[in-house]
Amino acid sequence: RKKSRLPRDGHWYEEKIEPSGSTGIQETADPQDDPVIATAIDGQADVLCSSDRHLLHPNVVQYCDSLGVEVINDVNLIDRLRDKPTAAL
Repeated sequence: RKKSRLPRDGHWYEEKIEPSGSTGIQETADPQDDPVIATAIDGQADVLCSSDRHLLHPNVVQYCDSLGVEVINDVNLIDRLRDKPTAAL
């Protein structure tokens, strides 16, 4: 997986992330989602956007939030992006 960021200098860069495979959540509703969660955490993502109900489960949301990764659905992400000034994108 690659992670893209827009640093303060305004240039995009990508970083290859190899997930550890371990999420630390004792019971995920769908173990196939574990690599997605691990990649977001290992890649230090700010946001994990998904419409997958398992990723939006309160336990997953709380766990990711405790590690600095906000889990939101696609509608909330679009709303948030619409509210940001163009220069910030």
